[in-house]
Amino acid sequence: MHEIRAFDILYTAKVVAFVYGTMSGIFALYYAAAQILHGHFLMALSAIILIPAFGIASGFLTTAFEAWVYNELAARFGGIRIEIVPHSDV
Repeated sequence: MHEIRAFDILYTAKVVAFVYGTMSGIFALYYAAAQILHGHFLMALSAIILIPAFGIASGFLTTAFEAWVYNELAARFGGIRIEIVPHSDV
């Protein structure tokens, strides 16, 4: 049995921010395309900039807070326990 005792807060937050930024960037492209079809070019441009920026910021801040809370609780009560077994290619 292995235990996750702590997360590196900044590293974890950066990775999740990158994932959120990528996903929200893809969403922003679809949203911007819909705005362009309706003639709202400024709205499309702002969506391409603001939606990923919000995704990155919220992903980073939320994950940093959650990792900090996890680290505090895991130090007092114990972390998540997982069992790791080698993968066999049969």
